[in-house]
Amino acid sequence: MKITYLRRGGRVPPADREALTLSGDGAFSLWRSVNTPACGRFAGQLPAGEWAQLRQAAQAAAQAGPLDRERLPDSAVETLQVDEVAARLGHTDQPEGAWGDLIGHCRALLTQLLDAPQAAVALEVAAGAAGARLVQRGSLPLHLDLSRLAVRTILWGGYYEQRGQWQWQAPAGGPRRVAAGPGWSLDLSFAHGFTPRADEVVHTYVTLAAYDQDGLVDVSLVDAPALKLA
Repeated sequence: MKITYLRRGGRVPPADREALTLSGDGAFSLWRSVNTPACGRFAGQLPAGEWAQLRQAAQAAAQAGPLDRERLPDSAVETLQVDEVAARLGHTDQPEGAWGDLIGHCRALLTQLLDAPQAAVALEVAAGAAGARLVQRGSLPLHLDLSRLAVRTILWGGYYEQRGQWQWQAPAGGPRRVAAGPGWSLDLSFAHGFTPRADEVVHTYVTLAAYDQDGLVDVSLVDAPALKLA
């Protein structure tokens, strides 16, 4: 059995471009691009029990037959395929039944499998948002285009009241292609000047580009701690 999940498009750039493939004995490969703490390639093996549950859900979805749901014009499109049987729906859609069970499991794996980096770069933000850096994770290099690097921070307080914003863009003529191999890291410009109080948080958004097998891909990394609402 082979299970393939793709998410493409969407209204807000950069466009979604997430891809998850699971097959055979539970081996998986994952590419993450947007709104994620780490981007790049991830690979490994699902635990036997989880793979058995997922395979059972996939069999039920395939037996239910193809699914094609109406999608909003600005929605990213999800395509979920079990061998030759496919479902297409919007990324916020919540179908019922067997396809709903399977899509929910696959969506959760997009975050869960970030613990298995193969060639990936993660955003790390220091306590109190005092600094931030990009850090390579995995055993293989991920090639980046740093000419597109940009950083944006937002200071939130109250009930998500925006209390400050700061942004930085890589200067023209800076480094372009970089091989982020094991041990690679890059300190980010982080001169926002915020000193968050106990009821405030800083959200950090980083955009850049990475090379996948299909070429250069725009990616976005996010660190968004939850507000402590009274």
